[in-house]
Amino acid sequence: MRTNLIPVVLAACLAAAWLVSAGAAVAQTDSPESRLQKLGIDPSRAGIEQYLKSLAEDDLAEKTDTLIAELSDPEFKVRERAAQQLLRLAFPPLEKLEAATKSSDAETAFRAKLILTKLKSDESPVRLALRVVEAKKLDVGVPLLLKVRARAGASGIQQACLQAALAIVKKSDRAELEALTKDSNASQSAAARLLLAQLDSPTKSVLKGGKFDAVRVQPGSISGGGSNLIDGWEFTAKADLVVTQLGIYDNAADGLAAAHEVAIWDIEDSAAPVALGTVPAGQEAPLAGRFRCVPVAPATLKAGKKYAIVAHYPVGDDSTVSLTNPQGLTLEFAEHVEVHARRYSFPHKEMAFPSQRGSEARDAHIGPTFRYDEAEEKKP
Repeated sequence: MRTNLIPVVLAACLAAAWLVSAGAAVAQTDSPESRLQKLGIDPSRAGIEQYLKSLAEDDLAEKTDTLIAELSDPEFKVRERAAQQLLRLAFPPLEKLEAATKSSDAETAFRAKLILTKLKSDESPVRLALRVVEAKKLDVGVPLLLKVRARAGASGIQQACLQAALAIVKKSDRAELEALTKDSNASQSAAARLLLAQLDSPTKSVLKGGKFDAVRVQPGSISGGGSNLIDGWEFTAKADLVVTQLGIYDNAADGLAAAHEVAIWDIEDSAAPVALGTVPAGQEAPLAGRFRCVPVAPATLKAGKKYAIVAHYPVGDDSTVSLTNPQGLTLEFAEHVEVHARRYSFPHKEMAFPSQRGSEARDAHIGPTFRYDEAEEKKP
């Protein structure tokens, strides 16, 4: 092992030099392809396919341990290579890198911090690769993209995988996608339904916003939430509605503290949600009023039926609003929606049916929302 007597400043300089060589300081005018090349990834269809396949391997934990150990190797070239390979893993077990940031070896700690920052940015190798797949419609295979999506922990990468898949999905993928709609992983099932919707309407983009917002908010007093909480509101659809987006409240419009699963459940059927999506942390999802929204597979809500729109709150940092203590808050619900009560359940580490109910409409916690179109009347 290298001696730990190297001054921290020198270690920081060496690690910063690696970051520049890894492409962190490349000019913003550089194309995603050139940035991938600087990271040692061939930007061709074959090169990106090979890279994505490496992300679906099962030995990332063991590989991460080996590479972190090499960050303190006596040889500079070994440390450089290990850092680049850790970056290329895209989503190694982050707890291992977090632990490495506390290493007694100054350069290991500093490199680990830089790698974590890079992995969480829009310029991470996997995001660059997915951007190229989407823009150039590189046929790397929808099954591979969905496999990578299942391995990714970050909702932003999951969404990038889905957008790339939407760009290249083809008829030959139908059988596998139909099978995936029955997957026990609700997020993968929802992704499959969205891709099937794209196949069924190839002249339309399924990544669209609805004409109507279920609720509009004039900000006022906010309510806190707990960790591992399912929270939202119950309503009746007053017409047949087609949900196209799900969203969650961002009070200050400055980004979300955590990623949130949002779902619509049929009150009479707790087996699976009618619609499901994940709103990523930060400001990645665009704002619609005070809500950050993501597209989902079009889902029809039937007139006269009761539903619950809820979000999963893994931490209590993102707020909801309600009329229990309004203080300047105004809520305006769409004409096709009649709100009844709060719907919630606690504790849950992931999305679940909201089995508990408040007593009246003013109890409704407006954190999650949806955007929708009116269903087209069927022609005789």
